Amino acid sequence: MDAVLVLFLGLTPPLMSLWLLHHLETHAQERLRQTSQAVRPLSKPSRMVGDLHYIDGYGYVLGEVRCRYNARSVHLRCAVMPTGPCAGCPHFQESLESLN
Repeated sequence: MDAVLVLFLGLTPPLMSLWLLHHLETHAQERLRQTSQAVRPLSKPSRMVGDLHYIDGYGYVLGEVRCRYNARSVHLRCAVMPTGPCAGCPHFQESLESLN
């Protein structure tokens, strides 16, 4: 009888651990499924095709590429006016480096 009790007490923590792990994994998968259904895809920002420029070594760049403050990114124009527009920007400064 003592051997059965020792065996039971020895196996209880690992079995409970496996059960809890399975339960939490199932719960996490359910929450992930609910979240993926609730999240809408991000809409693409509306920008003119002429606003994107391709530069060798950088790829596509948004905004005025000659400006010193250009972020050289497809997502962000610059630190001064991230959403633009570049045309008529009072902060425009010609960059010293050539990106052609």
